[in-house]
Amino acid sequence: MATTTTNLGLTKPDAAENYDVGVFNGNADTLDAVYGEVGVALDDRVKRADFDERAAVVDASLNSIVQEITKLTPEHGIWTPDIYGETAAGTVAYSDRAGYYLRNGNSVFISGNITISSISDMTGYVLMRGLPFPVGRPNNVLYVPSLSFRRIILADGATGVSADIIATNFRFFLTGSDKYVTPLLTTYIQAGTTIHFSATYLTGV
Repeated sequence: MATTTTNLGLTKPDAAENYDVGVFNGNADTLDAVYGEVGVALDDRVKRADFDERAAVVDASLNSIVQEITKLTPEHGIWTPDIYGETAAGTVAYSDRAGYYLRNGNSVFISGNITISSISDMTGYVLMRGLPFPVGRPNNVLYVPSLSFRRIILADGATGVSADIIATNFRFFLTGSDKYVTPLLTTYIQAGTTIHFSATYLTGV
């Protein structure tokens, strides 16, 4: 009496039975159908794995692009400039004070203005502190495209004011046509002194 296989149910004729081509063909059809199903399943798995691999590459590329775009997106905000004396900081009151910055990578552009309403107990050189980011290296020269003072006393031979920067401090200098350069003293500024400025520098943080 014929039996069947456990998994596929293929017909197994008894040894005493005559050969039946129909039984053989039926078993062959069953095997072919199962082979087709397995092939489709394997092909689908291969395609899915390939898709997942390609998707991972695309995701990594997109993340890299987003990071580069983020680096190129300027950061901006406000900061508070503050005038003080190098020897004695003193006490300063302001009627107007504002600072703005725009940072792209390590390049920083700043601008702002200060108007002093009263000043006392300040001695030494005039400094301005409070920059939003420190300079990239010590003694880095500040590029100041715009700097103006109103109501300021100029020493003999001086014709204007320039500035550079160390760490997070502006340093102001009196300048003249005869290469007159000397630090701006606190005695040269007074109530009503106004400073307008903009500058560009490199930061390392």
